[in-house]
Amino acid sequence: MKNLLYHSLPGEKSTELLLLLNKQAEKIFITNNQISVDFPVANDLNTEDQESLIIAFPDNLNSSVNEVLDPCFEQIQKFVQVRMKKRFGQILCLINAGVNGLLYSNNYSTAYLAAQGGLIGLIKTVSKEYAKRGIIANVLYIDWDNMSLAEIALRSKHILTDNTNLKGQVFALDGGKFL
Repeated sequence: MKNLLYHSLPGEKSTELLLLLNKQAEKIFITNNQISVDFPVANDLNTEDQESLIIAFPDNLNSSVNEVLDPCFEQIQKFVQVRMKKRFGQILCLINAGVNGLLYSNNYSTAYLAAQGGLIGLIKTVSKEYAKRGIIANVLYIDWDNMSLAEIALRSKHILTDNTNLKGQVFALDGGKFL
């Protein structure tokens, strides 16, 4: 991964994942200034150098649909507009598989589940609409509670570097628990 744009709500796991991704990317851009890290990040979010976009929401499960989807849509829209001119760009959306089907037992909000479905639909639509223009978009469905963040970062890197025919796919990294 060369230049990575990272979009996430602030949270402990979001920051830890960002630290791991920083070791794999040449330059990191962060969309949310509420995430504080102790390594240098690029602040110019309009640069054309950003080749990959990772959207991650491991924390803050009580967010509203608008808090999750609106910023994602805006970031994807900006990213796609810039990268279409370059005829190459990658988007990877990391979604929490641990909340699937566990709404009432684990107090996950209905809004969070709706936002997840919306993100999957958005990524699949972006992939279908912009694949001919060089934009690759995929989803990594993760059990954040039981998978190590190092494994998540490694799988993310693998998906972003093996960009041949991986368009509009939903990959599972959940230990085979959820189908």
